[in-house]
Amino acid sequence: MKARFYCLAAVAVFFSWPALPAANRLFINNQVLQANASGQPVIVYCDNDVPIYGVQLAMKFDRTKINIASVEVTGYAAAAKYPIGTIDNNLGEVVYGFLMDFKDTVPIPPDPPYPFDITIPAGTNRAILKLTIDVKATTNTSTTLDLADGAGTPPLNNVFSDDQGSTVRPALGDGSIIIDTFAPTIATKIPISPSGLAGAKFKVVGKNYDKAGLSVKLCAVAETTFTVLDAQTIEVTAPACGATGLAALEICNNFGCATDNNGFNYLESPKPKITNASNNTGKAGKAFFVAGDNFDEPNLTVKVCNADADFTVLTSTSLQVTAPVCGTLGWAVLEVCNLHGCATRGQGFNYLEVQQGTPFIRGDANNDGSVDVSDGIVILEDQFLGKAAAAPCRDALDANDSGDIDISDPIYLLTALFIGGDPIKPPYPQPGLDPTPEDKLPSC
Repeated sequence: MKARFYCLAAVAVFFSWPALPAANRLFINNQVLQANASGQPVIVYCDNDVPIYGVQLAMKFDRTKINIASVEVTGYAAAAKYPIGTIDNNLGEVVYGFLMDFKDTVPIPPDPPYPFDITIPAGTNRAILKLTIDVKATTNTSTTLDLADGAGTPPLNNVFSDDQGSTVRPALGDGSIIIDTFAPTIATKIPISPSGLAGAKFKVVGKNYDKAGLSVKLCAVAETTFTVLDAQTIEVTAPACGATGLAALEICNNFGCATDNNGFNYLESPKPKITNASNNTGKAGKAFFVAGDNFDEPNLTVKVCNADADFTVLTSTSLQVTAPVCGTLGWAVLEVCNLHGCATRGQGFNYLEVQQGTPFIRGDANNDGSVDVSDGIVILEDQFLGKAAAAPCRDALDANDSGDIDISDPIYLLTALFIGGDPIKPPYPQPGLDPTPEDKLPSC
């Protein structure tokens, strides 16, 4: 395709004067254009140390990647009256020139100096031409807008001209153009091979994370949480996955998606494992042993017969558990939980007898169904003021299950409630039977 701009024939003559050296520049800044998109502007600039009365542009480009849709004067050259030029998208060439406006009141003389009314004043970064570019390339690539002397037919050079008609040959600065689909990319991750459990954070480095519609999926979880740190970096929080091993990471925006099939390596969750229980036959209060794994993980709890059980962590693979009161004979389920999950064993403890009694909550001295600061006061009143507590039995006042009711019980209770002391002994916080009926306090 070839497009032409017509004006006075005098323009070609005007640019034919002998060249004079000058410290001037004609250039295009490096920039990014969107792939497969039309109507994208690129500005041509000049630096000039003398006023400019005319400009001639000669440029070559890769016609397989871009087309030039139009060239027009802009900025400091917007008042130019005499533009002329040719766009040849078959050859990949543009030649274009313009003169500033002559004074209307003075006839144009045949010889210089010419009476120009408007000029491009001396200065730097003067915008003078706007190229409108249609990008043909559909994938990420690069190209150059080559300000090349000798473009066009007949061959023309890049020049400025002054009011004497003298040609100033500027230094030329080609424009490097990055053609980008604007879809996100994934270049690397920090760490390079991130791994861990749900909730772990890692960074992804790429580009176009500042474009509209950004979303992240890890392990196909659409609600994956992420934070945009800058246009090239995001921080991703691994969501719960439901599977171990490598999970795909997908990052999308309004222009496309990028996928890394090795996005994050989910490690096996260190939830408890139960491999064996020993010495686990008898009655409530008997200590038995549990073998397994991950007993040293946070928030460990143990239940037998659906009741909280006292336990001691011997190692990461072994526990000593005290069988709580159950209320039924035979095998009771053992459940061990931590922050990451639970493990159960059907034959946890074999109860040979059923303890009789009334369920109560240890520490619930006022018998209101909960344990709070008022219970500590009631225990003190019971001991020192002779005001009998409303609890169903004396054992409810024995907060530390020492077998005695004394000043240590209200202190133990309040410490457990308010400053993170040892927890109140079972049965607590749900009602249950006394797990230590052998002590000297009568059971409920």
